[in-house]
Amino acid sequence: MASPTLPNEILAGVFGRLSPSCLAVASRVSRTWKTVAFPPLYQTVYLCLGTHLEQFVQRILAEEVGALFSITAHLKGLVLDIEYRKNRQAEMIRKSDLDKLNAVIPRLTQLSSLSWNLMFVPEDPETFELFRSQCPKLDAVHIWIKGDIDFYSDQYDTLFDFKNLSHFSLTIRNMPPSFDEDLLDPLTSLLDRCPQLSSLVLDIHNSEFKYSPATLVAALDDEHVFPLRRFYVRGCEDPDWMEFFENPESHPFRQFLRRHKGIEDLALGYFDETAHWKHIDPTEISQLFPVLKQFEGPAFLFKPLVLSALAGRVEKLVIVDKELRDEFS
Repeated sequence: MASPTLPNEILAGVFGRLSPSCLAVASRVSRTWKTVAFPPLYQTVYLCLGTHLEQFVQRILAEEVGALFSITAHLKGLVLDIEYRKNRQAEMIRKSDLDKLNAVIPRLTQLSSLSWNLMFVPEDPETFELFRSQCPKLDAVHIWIKGDIDFYSDQYDTLFDFKNLSHFSLTIRNMPPSFDEDLLDPLTSLLDRCPQLSSLVLDIHNSEFKYSPATLVAALDDEHVFPLRRFYVRGCEDPDWMEFFENPESHPFRQFLRRHKGIEDLALGYFDETAHWKHIDPTEISQLFPVLKQFEGPAFLFKPLVLSALAGRVEKLVIVDKELRDEFS
């Protein structure tokens, strides 16, 4: 007689397509279902409210390390964010809650991805130091800086003390005006310590000032060649496009891109009045990005791209020019 239950392999395939809320329901059906649903349910945990963090901490402190239903045995991604800020701002995770988080970080030994999207970054370096020292598998970090930070202090510098990452993402919502001159050293040092970086995302904004990715890559010597597949320099960036195309051999950003032929996913920002208005040979674009599949950037790069040999392979195109977005929104 056929078994009335589905094999775990089939359950795992089905559960792998469910949302966290549906997985939570499925895990209550039976012990067998819980056994299969538990790993994907706790593979990534999202924490937004202070009560969420407290419950998370209490459960980890109470559980037996290595138990079948141990969160820490399966937790690979931790996201701290502000999802409920609009309606529940008073309940958000606050600086005073970090002592609770610090207490369980040493138990997160399987953690491979950290996303810090709160309204603040820690003033005390202990929190990030614990992630660096106690989470040996951590290789992907995203940091969102809203603005509540002294950019000219150790609070900023210590955010970049990670090493051996394969993915790093930095978002700054209100970039200080002297970012290029004064604040690139910690980021450059991080890149030095991450030779296997395959994904670098910079999303840096200011309504009045711009930054140049050329300044960042110029601080790296020519021997720095990363296995980059995804490379984003979004926001108010301006690499000096005229120099980029007119003097390619001496332009640091152009040379950086030339050394990284494996970029498949590229995003470039746009700063008003920095467009290139001269003819761009489509062959230049296809030679620079021979395996490009996804592109986000200013409109003046679209024509040479779609006229190049890449046109048949590119899967996604996004225009970032503010004037065009306003016109069609």
